Amino acid sequence: MTMSLVVEHFDDLLATPEDVEQVNRVILQLAMQGKLVLQDPNDEPASELLKRVQIKKQRLIEDKTIAQDAKLEPITPEEKSFDLPHGWVWSRLGSITKDITRYPTFYGMEHLSEGVPVIRGEHINLDGTISHEWNNYWHVTPEISSQFPRTITEKNDLIMMVRGSIGKLGFVDDELVGAQVSPNCIRISYFDTECFPKYLFYFLRSSAGKSSIQENVRSTAIQTIKASDFEATVVPLPPFAEQQRIVARVEELFAQTRALAKELAHSQIELDGLNKSALSHLLASETPPGEFNQHWDFIAEHFDLLFQTPEHVAPLRQSILELAVRGKLTRREARDQSAKELLKRVGEEKEKTGKGKSLLPVKDSEKPFEIPEGWEWARLQDLTETITKGSSPKWQGVEYVNKGEGVLFITSKNVGQFSLITDEETYVEEKFNEIEPRSILKKDDILMNIVGASIGRSAIYNLDTVANINQAVCLIRLVDHDLLDKDYFILFFNSSTCIGYMSDKQVDNARANLSMGNIANFAIPVPPLAEQERIVKRVEQLLSLCDALEAGLQSAEEERGRLVAAVMAGVGG
Repeated sequence: MTMSLVVEHFDDLLATPEDVEQVNRVILQLAMQGKLVLQDPNDEPASELLKRVQIKKQRLIEDKTIAQDAKLEPITPEEKSFDLPHGWVWSRLGSITKDITRYPTFYGMEHLSEGVPVIRGEHINLDGTISHEWNNYWHVTPEISSQFPRTITEKNDLIMMVRGSIGKLGFVDDELVGAQVSPNCIRISYFDTECFPKYLFYFLRSSAGKSSIQENVRSTAIQTIKASDFEATVVPLPPFAEQQRIVARVEELFAQTRALAKELAHSQIELDGLNKSALSHLLASETPPGEFNQHWDFIAEHFDLLFQTPEHVAPLRQSILELAVRGKLTRREARDQSAKELLKRVGEEKEKTGKGKSLLPVKDSEKPFEIPEGWEWARLQDLTETITKGSSPKWQGVEYVNKGEGVLFITSKNVGQFSLITDEETYVEEKFNEIEPRSILKKDDILMNIVGASIGRSAIYNLDTVANINQAVCLIRLVDHDLLDKDYFILFFNSSTCIGYMSDKQVDNARANLSMGNIANFAIPVPPLAEQERIVKRVEQLLSLCDALEAGLQSAEEERGRLVAAVMAGVGG
């Protein structure tokens, strides 16, 4: 496939900014291989350019304007990474440039408000422009600058970072003529009748240029490259007229890819906004069969449009959870016992245990949404036998041990969203359970992370193994699993409403954490038990569909990525 054919089918091949970047890399690759424009047999061969450069450089050396070049070794066959078209030659960078040099030290460079500006790496933008925000520049006095004439910039010089972000590259424009360069950068000047300014710029940004530069990088604590080593960079040099044609074609294609990238970004923003709006309207609408059905029908009708990438599936999952705990995915059935009667029975069971006082009823101001008829609001403490957290083995003088030598120890890393993560199991001495009996886990306990970045992740402890928890995990044990469905509570704890509770109740923003008192006060929307079970079943069905949707979108995205890569490889082959 030719590049022109790829250009014709940009819209079909490219769907993400990453695809556009891949095309840009191929454009530069083809440009440096002489495959982007036609060769003209009437062009003066590049070998003649090299002869003139050497004559001009020798004059400057004799005039003491520049220093004598370091001795450059002949280019080996291994360094010639591809075959060149007729009229091109392989050359060392030092053989085609006028001068490559750097300011020797930071001598005289200060935060002066005036003087000669000093170009540093942070002033160079990704597009190759150099910032004109003079208040961010250091300066040297004209007297000091005059001591280093070889690092005073001229128009179209290239400035490249040679320490840290090696290869970051910028062009000197009219406003930066006469500036100095930081010791972290080098100034590259050339004869503009033998080397077209932007050809060298695009070469150094191409994969071939970057690879050649890296061969001369010195690996230290901070990567660096000496100016003399940089001169050894191998360059495929076309005739001067072809250099101009290559640059013109590259910039024409880059203009198209920039426009496409902008269009893709705009389309993505619009799609994300539409997706967010559709789900927000669904959550804000009334319960069936009114306004809610209209918004649900809109999503169903435009499903393929709204959910085009794997990233769109996470908000859909979260919306399903929220709809579930608001009673919008199911309907109450006539035979359902009311939640009011259910809570009465729960209270009676809780009285038998004698654990925990009842809290004040949930006030209207604390109810985040309206619940269906037959539901009730309740405090989490009034629904539980235990709400507690674990402890640190270090605080209790307990050692960590190998598997089989102690008890399983659950930490926040083991509590995922909905399910336990048991890839990395930790064990502590058995005496920990004697010291911390209140936090020994029972099967079907609910675990919630209460500290740090994973705060709020909740899962059911579904193992038969004896285990305990640390201080970053909260244990929530319901009063009676015959009256309350643990799976419904997990749905609620992972819903946006409960996550909102957790965000509001964090007691230390520097390191988020939840107190047991805050958790006990959570206001829970409680449906009849039969409806809790129907909600869980419905959510499981919908989340299963989400899993299938996400897997399909991921597979399609990977397949399209492989297609783009194959097409681009074919173009560059």
